[in-house]
Amino acid sequence: MKYLLAVFAVAIFTAGAGAINCYNCVDCDKPKDSIDCTSLFDTCILTVVNGQKTRTCSTEDLCDLLTPKCDDETQDNCSTCCDTDNCNSAGIVGINFFAVVSVVLISLFFTQQ
Repeated sequence: MKYLLAVFAVAIFTAGAGAINCYNCVDCDKPKDSIDCTSLFDTCILTVVNGQKTRTCSTEDLCDLLTPKCDDETQDNCSTCCDTDNCNSAGIVGINFFAVVSVVLISLFFTQQ
C-alpha cells in the first residue's frame, strides 16, 4: 500500500511535465477555449487593461517583468500568472486539486509507517 501511494504521488507531480494548457481569449469574462501551449511557454497569464481581460500562454520571465500584479478580480491594469493547466480562468486565486490530493496522500504515507 505504501508503495502504491508513493507511485501515485510521483505520477501526480510528473503528470504536468508536458506543455501547459491555458485559456486563450481577448475581452472575455468567462473563458471557453483552452489551447495547448508550445514548450516555449511555461505559464498562463491573465491581464486586465481598462477592464478588458485577456488570457493566453506566457513565460515565467515575462510574468516576472509585468507589474502590478492583480490582487483581486476587480483590480484593473494588472496581470497575474500561474503554472497549472487552465489556471487563468475566471478567478485570480485557485486551488490546485492535484496539489491537495498529493499532500493528503503523502501525509497518509508517512503516518502509516
